[in-house]
Amino acid sequence: MSAQAIRAGIIGTGFWAGYGHIPALRTLPEFEVVAVSARRKESAQQAAEKFGIPHAYEDAHDLIKDPDVDLVAVLPRPRSACRS
Repeated sequence: MSAQAIRAGIIGTGFWAGYGHIPALRTLPEFEVVAVSARRKESAQQAAEKFGIPHAYEDAHDLIKDPDVDLVAVLPRPRSACRS
């Protein structure tokens, strides 16, 4: 394995991102979280500020196209949260 970390982008900034995936990836030296995206720009910016992530996107396609991102994790909202 190369000494360079795998640069991860996280799509979705809900509960599982903030309390699970992002903190877990930050503990692993093989990964660096470099971008997040959310449906609302404010949510992406809040998560980026909270975790010191350099890039925040409203459009997931922009995160996917970011040349600084090597790996993308997609964290959809839990199904129960999507019901009206």
